[in-house]
Amino acid sequence: MAKRPTRMSNKLLREELQSLNAQFFSGRIPPDIQIEFGNTDGEDASATYDYNRRKITVSRHLKKNIGLKIIRSLLLHEMIHVDLGDEYAGYPCDEGHGTRFHGEICRLWRAGAFDGQL
Repeated sequence: MAKRPTRMSNKLLREELQSLNAQFFSGRIPPDIQIEFGNTDGEDASATYDYNRRKITVSRHLKKNIGLKIIRSLLLHEMIHVDLGDEYAGYPCDEGHGTRFHGEICRLWRAGAFDGQL
């Protein structure tokens, strides 16, 4: 029997954020972080984190065209930005993806966050 595709929704994003937060961030991601499918067109990104609004936005275009594995990978990426905080800018050329960010990717990789994802 074929597996039914996961219905993407803002509720699902919230549930995945909470699960990943507990599993890989020891609950450090504040519960008041907003998360939703929305417009990221001007950002040239599949997902973004707005420090001022404390909001993760996943491109609304992905809602119908992508699986849960990719959603989790996108969330992990944005959750690193949340965890590092708005004072971490990296270098101007890397848009917040400097050494500390890469260190967090490595930590998550070693912790198994991407197992079965990529």
